Amino acid sequence: MAKSSWFQKTRFLPLYPFFFIAYPVLALVGININEVEPNVLWRPLIVLLFSVLILMVVFRFILRDWHRAAVLISVFIILFFTYGHAYFYLKKIDISGFIIGRHRQMLPVWLGMDALGLELVPAPHGR
Repeated sequence: MAKSSWFQKTRFLPLYPFFFIAYPVLALVGININEVEPNVLWRPLIVLLFSVLILMVVFRFILRDWHRAAVLISVFIILFFTYGHAYFYLKKIDISGFIIGRHRQMLPVWLGMDALGLELVPAPHGR
């Protein structure tokens, strides 16, 4: 009985943060497959997957919902891996002597987008 109860509770756990975190490692190795051995992907992949697992558990207890925790982590992952690309392009834009791509302007915007991602996810039923 306890086994089916545990299964019922965990069968709808969101797995997409694990796919989001695995993609950069797999893509980087895939692009450089002629330069590196494929077995070099295991260590960073395991570290990142384990980090997401820990963050999922921590945010689940803070937010009291697996799906909200997964969305927050997924938005953070996406913003984390796009920050450098956005910075690279925005640092070239100069508007009347004001450079848009500076860390002091971009970091609050990135943190705000992460908070907005959490705010857009509806609260779980029963609250």
